[in-house]
Amino acid sequence: MEDNMSISQMDLKQKVRDYIKRVGIPKTTFCSRIGISPSYLYKWFKGEKEFSDSLVSRINSYIDKF
Repeated sequence: MEDNMSISQMDLKQKVRDYIKRVGIPKTTFCSRIGISPSYLYKWFKGEKEFSDSLVSRINSYIDKF
């Protein structure tokens, strides 16, 4: 089960990176829009933190709007 979560988190990381690049917004703006701190996002990108299921859902919902 943990492997699936890791894969899901990795897929989401790429989805977030692609979204930020495609839309051309700063990471800080993205963080503000989804309600997290930039440091939390950076720690997540580096694998130091994992997002909760509710945050993963919120990010997917936000990105899927665009």
